Amino acid sequence: MLEVPEFGNLAMNSNLIEYLKEIRDFRTSARYELWLILLLIIMGNLSGYHSYLALEDFAQRHYSVVREKLGLKVKRFPSDTTFRRIFHRLDFRVLAQQFHRWMEHYVEIEPEEWLSIESGNDYVIGVKGNQPKLLQEIQRQAQQEIPVSEYTHLDTTRGRVVHRQLRVFNNLTTIDEQWSGIKSLIQLHCHGTRERKPFEEVRYYISSLELSAFDFAQGIQRHWSIENQLHWVKDVVLKEDSAPFCDHNAASNWSLIRNITLNLVRHNGYGSLTKAFRFISHDLDKIFSFLQ
Repeated sequence: MLEVPEFGNLAMNSNLIEYLKEIRDFRTSARYELWLILLLIIMGNLSGYHSYLALEDFAQRHYSVVREKLGLKVKRFPSDTTFRRIFHRLDFRVLAQQFHRWMEHYVEIEPEEWLSIESGNDYVIGVKGNQPKLLQEIQRQAQQEIPVSEYTHLDTTRGRVVHRQLRVFNNLTTIDEQWSGIKSLIQLHCHGTRERKPFEEVRYYISSLELSAFDFAQGIQRHWSIENQLHWVKDVVLKEDSAPFCDHNAASNWSLIRNITLNLVRHNGYGSLTKAFRFISHDLDKIFSFLQ
């Protein structure tokens, strides 16, 4: 395996690259080290590149600088097909665990933190329009079946009035087998006023856990309060992308990468991804500094 020389003031015993290098490569033979591919994916996402072709463009654009900075001997960087294969085959839970371990150097994560990595290989995944069959089935159950658990909460903090109703379902007979380990289907219905404007939204989730509606509500609320405090929890929230994903593992990996990107930019003082992209896009020195 290639050794990464020290660059800048990066402490080699705690930088993210070292943790990426610990991930076992599931391929029997490969032109590119797995850690290098994962690094390019994270760096590309920090510059706003969110597709396979875009990642190839990012890698080729910065080939010379990255190659020199890391002391690499590869003659070129991966193509879009290589990135695609990694997204489809990499176990997203392994990458989540390594990122979590690295973040422990900077953020104190309590043992009881909801869905922390120590609790096992469990997940909560938000489902949106890029998984139409799964979404339709959860919506059907929410309309036609009785939940196994239900929780309602009224939030009147920070000048808002928000009614939240979370319901949990467990009829899994019609769920595609590709979604392995599912034990709960979740509907979260929110409505009320924010900044004196009415709103209503419904979110859907799947989970490998069997928890009460109250416990799910507490965990999901912690995730969305990341605006105020950095919490790395082992959950993956699917984002709507320009193209649908037909593969569960690829969708989970894309969502995890976006979550990692979000945590990195907020840990470095940026309040939003949009603002961060304006300041750090293609600034490799700045991006590498995020990996310390």
